[in-house]
Amino acid sequence: MNSHGDQDDQAQLRSLTVLYVEDEDEIREELAVFLRRRVATVHLAANGQAGLDAFTQYQPDLVITDIRMPVMNGFEMAERIRAMSPAIPIIITTAFEETSYFQKAIDLGVDKYVTKPLNLDILAAALRKCARLIRAEAALREVDERYPLLYQPSHSAISAAVADGRAVKARDLSERAEHALQLAARVFESSGEAIVITDPDNLILSVNRAFSKLTGYSRDEVIGRDPRLLKSDRHDQAFYQELWESLLGTGHWQGEIWNRRKNGEVYPEWLSITVVRDTQGEVLNYIAIFADISEIKAAMQQIEFLAHYDPLTRLANRRLLEQRVEQLIALAARNKEQLALLFIDLDRFKVVNDSLGHAAGDVILETVAQRLRATMREVDCLARLGGDEFVCVLHGVIEPPDVHAAARRLIAVLDEPLQVAGHTLTVTSSIGISLYPGDGVDYETLLKNADAAMYSAKKAGRDRFAFFCESMNVSMAREREIESALRRALSLNEFVLHYQPQVAIGSGRIIGMEALLRWNSAQLGPIAPGTFIPLAEETGLIVAIGEWVLREACRQNAQWQRAGLPAVVVAVNLSALQFRQSNLPETVRAALQASGLAARWLELELTESLIMQDAEYTIASLRALKEIGTTLAIDDFGTGYSSLAYLKRFAIDKLKIDQSFIRDIPDDDDDKIVTAIIGLAHALNLKVIAEGVETDGQLAFLRERHCDEMQGYLYSRPLPAAAMEELLKACCSPVQ
Repeated sequence: MNSHGDQDDQAQLRSLTVLYVEDEDEIREELAVFLRRRVATVHLAANGQAGLDAFTQYQPDLVITDIRMPVMNGFEMAERIRAMSPAIPIIITTAFEETSYFQKAIDLGVDKYVTKPLNLDILAAALRKCARLIRAEAALREVDERYPLLYQPSHSAISAAVADGRAVKARDLSERAEHALQLAARVFESSGEAIVITDPDNLILSVNRAFSKLTGYSRDEVIGRDPRLLKSDRHDQAFYQELWESLLGTGHWQGEIWNRRKNGEVYPEWLSITVVRDTQGEVLNYIAIFADISEIKAAMQQIEFLAHYDPLTRLANRRLLEQRVEQLIALAARNKEQLALLFIDLDRFKVVNDSLGHAAGDVILETVAQRLRATMREVDCLARLGGDEFVCVLHGVIEPPDVHAAARRLIAVLDEPLQVAGHTLTVTSSIGISLYPGDGVDYETLLKNADAAMYSAKKAGRDRFAFFCESMNVSMAREREIESALRRALSLNEFVLHYQPQVAIGSGRIIGMEALLRWNSAQLGPIAPGTFIPLAEETGLIVAIGEWVLREACRQNAQWQRAGLPAVVVAVNLSALQFRQSNLPETVRAALQASGLAARWLELELTESLIMQDAEYTIASLRALKEIGTTLAIDDFGTGYSSLAYLKRFAIDKLKIDQSFIRDIPDDDDDKIVTAIIGLAHALNLKVIAEGVETDGQLAFLRERHCDEMQGYLYSRPLPAAAMEELLKACCSPVQ
């Protein structure tokens, strides 16, 4: 178009009144701003009925409308507007590229079909096109008004002029038809769904680009062929017969169907077929629109899997377990059989998970699942409840010995060492067992009772199984109560430290003290350390509690030194979970800095079994602690297994002989072990301290073997801070 024509279009646009109908507020307001910059007046409506009312009231020059709207859709409104004003330009906007929509638009003779999200450049071009149509209509009306006798043959000149005007209108109508065809072609080719058009004999007339992309067949390969070339052979003849009966009877069929690509791959698609008939009802064409729904079906299958299975181990999850157990209970009831539910919990898994990382923990869980699956019968049910908890359900059980044998097999297979992140680990398990119908007749009861039995197995020493008995519920309820109170104990300041003196055997002087945690619950009263400390380790609370112990022990010792009391070492036990914390050195430094205690007056104790779990990691960690200036001791020495090769490399200062070896000396073979430990320590230039010394005979034996230090009831029980302060005042002289 020349510049003069462009100017005419712009002038025409600026004089127009436009009706815009759209039910989505944000889109309507955004496009209204666009329109107001280009036309004289814009009227807005939120649905077809409101749009029809606005058209009647304002008589706009141009209508722009969405299709899907409440109350009345855009097509119905456009039909009614066309009935009132056949020549008015109409622009359709929609987010849907369905064939039925653009076919309907063609039937209505709309002037533009614009898909969402709206391309404003395309819409601006459509507005200019409509402006030209409106200008042409105005010119025709002017001809009619100027030449009212245009149909009289005697007025040949006028008739010629009118003929020219009619020719303009004819060209305009032709232009509209061409525009509609171009619109249909563009939608056909740009559709994201595959489209096939066949003749009445179901031979392919045309396909679009999406068809070739989806099936692998080019246009030339399929023209004139029957769509049966896509057949997958997954459906029988009855399926296709029902499809054709529905299609010819109703004019439409849609559903899921499996077809085959050119490369042989079978895939699922959602297919919609429409019959096109002439005015006499004869079939002209079949139009099929389809899309690959492989990803949708895969997503649905994944959702279904996640709803019933654990994604890590691929075992049944808690939801599916409940369904299966209820089914097995019903089966056992009919057959008058027993059913066993085994609740399996890995021992100290949290320590391993926190020390080696969650990736290593996941490897352990996957390995455990594989071993359990390989050990159990295929007819049995296996599930992961979450974390390190698994459930095995055995059905068809006649006697408890069957369950005994199964539990022993599970314990044995889980005890086998495994390789994780370059480490060789042994992860044991505790198993609790409940039986149907004796221990419960429904899933929840059986699970709860097996859980109680599992906790009983842990309390008995772990790496074992236990059958449920009623008293376990009482014990478990008590543990839950203690755990609940333990979670609040720190915030309620319910913990205190007691101190047990450590004495130099040669001089009899106090040279140190061990800080021992005590808990007096406001809710439950005094709780023994042997009860709450293992629980704190299992729940992970030991990290926060251990940090409090470290800070409080340093604070108290520094306070006594500032008060002029003799400076002695305070020994603090580190739990396995604390020792595996990467920030432990920073935690120790912070406690010393906050208290003002010199590092040489702090001793950190670690158990022998702990430091040998991962010797290389231990060596690096002990060196980091040693660099701070603290002294390091191995507690409970002799109860675990120490490699002398590693023991020489550990940056430790002291071995602490476990009290179990002291208890029966000098009347037991343990005196040889004690003698050996003392000799080993001195050979490695380490000090040695014996704990649990209660008799003069034990002290005499230790003195003869040149044991350096002792701790036990013979000298003093653990004392509250005030009593320990008095003992320091009375029994010690300042260190020079």
